Amino acid sequence: MTLRVIFIIGLLLISQPGNTIDDTSVTIKRVSKSGKTILVGRGHQDGIGDGDFGVLLKSEKLPSGKDIFKPVAKLRAVKVRTGGSIWIVYKELISGEIGENKKFYLFAESKLLKGRAELKGKRTNIVVEKDPVAEATDFLLEDDRLALKKEKYKPIINNHAKEKHIGKDFDLIDIDIWEDKLNDGKFTPKGIYRSPHIKEFAQRKRVHTFEKMVVAFLDKYNDPLFDRSEFISPEEIKNKQSLSKNSYYSAFMNKQKARLKQRELQEENLSYYLGEKGEAWSDGLSDDELAKLLVNMNVINERQRRRELLVYKYDTQLYLSFGLNVVNNENVNDPETTEQSKFDLEFGVENYSFKNFKTMQNFTWEYSGRRAVDAYFGGVLNVQSIEYSAAIGLNWYPFSLPTTIEKNIIYLSILTRYGIARLSNNTTDEEGNYQVYTIPGFRAGVKYNLRNGFGFKMALGYENIQSDRIIRSADDGTLPDTANYVDGKWSVGLTRFF
Repeated sequence: MTLRVIFIIGLLLISQPGNTIDDTSVTIKRVSKSGKTILVGRGHQDGIGDGDFGVLLKSEKLPSGKDIFKPVAKLRAVKVRTGGSIWIVYKELISGEIGENKKFYLFAESKLLKGRAELKGKRTNIVVEKDPVAEATDFLLEDDRLALKKEKYKPIINNHAKEKHIGKDFDLIDIDIWEDKLNDGKFTPKGIYRSPHIKEFAQRKRVHTFEKMVVAFLDKYNDPLFDRSEFISPEEIKNKQSLSKNSYYSAFMNKQKARLKQRELQEENLSYYLGEKGEAWSDGLSDDELAKLLVNMNVINERQRRRELLVYKYDTQLYLSFGLNVVNNENVNDPETTEQSKFDLEFGVENYSFKNFKTMQNFTWEYSGRRAVDAYFGGVLNVQSIEYSAAIGLNWYPFSLPTTIEKNIIYLSILTRYGIARLSNNTTDEEGNYQVYTIPGFRAGVKYNLRNGFGFKMALGYENIQSDRIIRSADDGTLPDTANYVDGKWSVGLTRFF
């Protein structure tokens, strides 16, 4: 973990364009009489957030000529505006250093942790009987202790099938104890310990992460063996103003952009000569200029023709995709019947039967079959569903031919689906067979075809799936006669031309 943090800090603060050490430099504009409040000229536009924690650093040059950083103070932002911010100095690490018009380096929490996801936690409540410490310890270590004593325990019956639960970043424990308040034999839980609020705990962890990253940076940067030339060329080190514009990464990207720009200009010139001048497009060009232009025209035209026709000989494209329903159709008040992994596996065939008709070349037929696992509200309780269905759809490629290679191809689809599903409810142990259908469903996606015939696809789909009962185990049970749910599918897949 430490090596990863050091590597990330090195990239963020040393080598990446537009994010160098100089980006964190600040000049203190004003200091209060007590020395506990300072005003600096950096604010929201510089990546500083409201309530940020910060660390103030100063730069020193060693006799060897190496620059190092020393932490001067820990700060907390109390007011942040677009071009400035006010900070409270809550801990001075080097006294007497803070003063007006002095230059420092400010590491702010929001800027250093930019891109990190917010921590998510859950809260678990434990109710104990007599000994809170021993019983809470048994609960927290239950898995380990049972694993060590597994030869002493034998399963008698499986109460329910294994369930998959999505984990959180942390789990806060609250402890209650049973108490008979009225001495009537009725026990109620009484709180004896409460963990911090989830947001408060997540904020603490975020500040700890920020401080550890600053320490890792200082350890790395102040290391006598650390050499910035590992990240930046010696010429760029001499000219600090060039660090944010002329790094190796930036130079490479600039060359790539220049090549693309040159190619676009060539195509624009050809369009001008052919479109604007008509039959006289070559008028005014010398023989040498005309020869070069014809060569460029042939190269561009051939490149586009090969891109569209290389796989034109194929009539079909098979695909296998994995999808997830991103819409939760369950009733949260029924925790017994639920499905954590709402996924499907789909196999399909796309047919290019319109490719020989010029006006219909951008349309294809698609046939697919899938097995889908889901759960949704059935009117009384939730129901689990295992579906087997087939679909037929019409695809439209508005911008490129469906056989185009090495280019992102956007497509839109309309489809209809029909199949069967097995619905069940864990609370009542009921099961039933249902027919399912969709009229219509919609999809939007993007494909990328490779020269070797393989490719990739990604799509978003929307279907309102109707379920009608065929037969069920109990006519007066909780399974519905008819129900419907939304299938908002996100899917990725692998394709192959045949």
